[in-house]
Amino acid sequence: MMEPAANAVSSARFLYVIGFADGVVKVGQTQNMPQRFRAHQCYGRRNGATIERFEIGLRHGSARPDEKRLIAFCAERWPVVPGHSEFFVGADFDEVADYFWALEWRARDVGYLTSEIECQAA
Repeated sequence: MMEPAANAVSSARFLYVIGFADGVVKVGQTQNMPQRFRAHQCYGRRNGATIERFEIGLRHGSARPDEKRLIAFCAERWPVVPGHSEFFVGADFDEVADYFWALEWRARDVGYLTSEIECQAA
């Protein structure tokens, strides 16, 4: 049986926005942010663009609904990189980040950001 702290770690998810130097913006969610960040650094190197900016939010439980909202928000405004449905060409990073933080504040208001780890540490 898993300890409560282990359960909190296994259910933690990260919602993120990454801005590349070439104007591409990537939105997504993951359980392993360091690994995903490294994967996106590799994507950037392969395409001649470094990561310039990023925003990251921690969720307890699923981040998928808000990831879908971020994708839909971007898809209504900018074209996708061919073959990459979460990468948007010429996206305005600040506009995406503003929407991202609106989702984060809404999640905080309904309690999706408070993890068991934070509660145990308090």
